[in-house]
Amino acid sequence: MDTTVIIIISLAILGIICVVAEIFLPGGVLGILGCLMVVVSIVMGFQYNLVTGLITLISTVLGGGALCLSVFKMAPKMSFSKGMFLTQTAEDWSATDPELEGLLGKEGVSQTMLRPSGFALIGDKR
Repeated sequence: MDTTVIIIISLAILGIICVVAEIFLPGGVLGILGCLMVVVSIVMGFQYNLVTGLITLISTVLGGGALCLSVFKMAPKMSFSKGMFLTQTAEDWSATDPELEGLLGKEGVSQTMLRPSGFALIGDKR
């Protein structure tokens, strides 16, 4: 096997791995480097010859897609991704505090500027 073909295959595999790693380590650097590696491997494949370029293009698209699908299938079961996926429904959750329902309609005094997060004194509650 020619050295150029080994470099093409290595760049494609490393690029796909970097793009998948970007899912778990966000920041952009791995994703950009991975995409660049995949593009460079495809361009190098077409420069080598047409068949190698087409094989590289098809294999990176199919291999990358299959790897992403398998990672998304397995990720919820892995321990490091427990915080990435929701496991509860929002049916029991409310954005308002039920204890404050009694203050509805009462008058109070503003203690600070009430922009997004100020304080007001309503009855004896702040």
